Amino acid sequence: MQPEADIMMNPVSDNKIPHVLTVAGSDSGGGAGIQADLKACAARRVYCSTVITAVTAQNTVGVQVQFDLIS
Repeated sequence: MQPEADIMMNPVSDNKIPHVLTVAGSDSGGGAGIQADLKACAARRVYCSTVITAVTAQNTVGVQVQFDLIS
C-alpha cells in the first residue's frame, strides 16, 4: 500500500481518471460558472462533465441579460 503522501501527489493511477459532474451557469467572461469549474478540473487533472443551467451576456460593467435554461 502506498503512503498517504504519495497518493495525494499522484491521485490518478491505473489509467483511472476521476470524473466530476458540475452543474452551473455559463459565464461569458470565463471567470465564474462552468468555465471556472472546467479550469479547476483541468488543474486537478480530472475529467469534467457539465450541465449548463443558465447563459449570461455580460461585460466588465455587469450582467446585461440572463437566460435560464429549462427542460
